[in-house]
Amino acid sequence: MLVDDADKTYSDLREKGDRFVGEPRDQPWGARTATVVAPEGNAFILESLKCKICGESHQSYLELAEHMKEHKGRAR
Repeated sequence: MLVDDADKTYSDLREKGDRFVGEPRDQPWGARTATVVAPEGNAFILESLKCKICGESHQSYLELAEHMKEHKGRAR
């Protein structure tokens, strides 16, 4: 499930009593994830996509990739 901020969603859901496999962590592909376990036992991955340069949130990998091209263009 794509969320704006995996850390905030993790904190909010933990306060409400939801169970997680572990704390949010950065993934090699650029996302930040946390796995929540629903009461019936199904696991769901919360994922947020943020630019590591400016912190802007994105709604898809394609959108993040296009955004990163803008940073590369400015660095030249």
